Amino acid sequence: MNDQAPLPLRATSGGRSRYLRRIAAAVLPAALLMLFSAAGPTSTALACMGPMTEAVVVASGADVCMSPPQQQADVVEAPSSVASEPEPPAPPRPNPTGRSANELGRVLIMEYHRIWNPEAPWQRTPAGFRRDLERLYAAGFRSVPLADVLANTIDLPPGTTPVVFTFDDSYVSQFWWADGGVPAVDSAVGVMQAFAATHPDFGVHGVFYITWNTLFGAKGAAGTVMLKYLVEHGFELGNHTMSHVNFGRSSGAQVQAELGQEQALVRQSLEGYEMSTMALPYGAWPLDKNLAVSGGSDNQRYHFAAVLQVGSDPAPSPASTTFNPLVLPRVQAGEALLSYWLNWFDTHPDERYVSDGDPSALTFPLRLQSHLRPDMTQYFQIKAY
Repeated sequence: MNDQAPLPLRATSGGRSRYLRRIAAAVLPAALLMLFSAAGPTSTALACMGPMTEAVVVASGADVCMSPPQQQADVVEAPSSVASEPEPPAPPRPNPTGRSANELGRVLIMEYHRIWNPEAPWQRTPAGFRRDLERLYAAGFRSVPLADVLANTIDLPPGTTPVVFTFDDSYVSQFWWADGGVPAVDSAVGVMQAFAATHPDFGVHGVFYITWNTLFGAKGAAGTVMLKYLVEHGFELGNHTMSHVNFGRSSGAQVQAELGQEQALVRQSLEGYEMSTMALPYGAWPLDKNLAVSGGSDNQRYHFAAVLQVGSDPAPSPASTTFNPLVLPRVQAGEALLSYWLNWFDTHPDERYVSDGDPSALTFPLRLQSHLRPDMTQYFQIKAY
């Protein structure tokens, strides 16, 4: 095989829906102010994200017309049935690590490119990738969709820590077919699925930032089949341009064409699928940074909820004052770098996101109270200890 050179509201499903409809109206404008402000991100700018404008129209309850009470004195009403006792609360979810909750800690977003031999810059071997999964699992990490990070709907057992996997450039080594029409065992997809089969609580999640002109070495209908497989098996797709162009050396028209054409092709191939995030090729921003977030026209229009960088550290919690989805950092995959960050989390426990196991609450040490976005109190039960 020849290789080629993510906010507030987790309590209920209805709450999630209401929040997701608010993102575009509230989160992105504030994040844009942070992204393009000369002063950079500030807690004041993030505080402007809330309270958010409710996008749901709630109809007022209609008057209920009741019949007049029955007048016959000889009619005795049957006693009402005794209300059933409330169900006992669900038992607490087990904590597999014993770690105390800290949902203001940082989230690890891993960045992979080739999964092939030998080990090299921008290339992790299949064995090395399996070892990464084993080390992360043993350290208490569990995979989550990037969409859950962006929407602050991370739902993990208590004591565990989220990790997001991203794969850039749609190299052949990330996804190719074995005999029988299944992902090859040494592809990124195959490695993840095999690991989840023996570690079902780890999950199978990841974002593939595709470059249309490579697209796992497939063209036309064959490429569409592979994209459909990824989406149907719980993976996310993200925009990485048509040809991996360097935005720093491109005109505004070129930037919009590279992003808009790929957005339109995926939308057409997958019956309306919208890629909601984008990873910067080479980590380079266009001269007009707004064009990395939205642009294009007609069927090539695009608008991203998050822009991911190349490197270089874990991302802030979505409940933190420093969270900016339009400038999301990632950690480069590799033995030494993973070791560095795992050790760093061990020696900086306040920096590690640890779930409390309760989607309706935000739990963290009291000493980190100043890091909490002010609008979080509207959507979560706050548990500072």
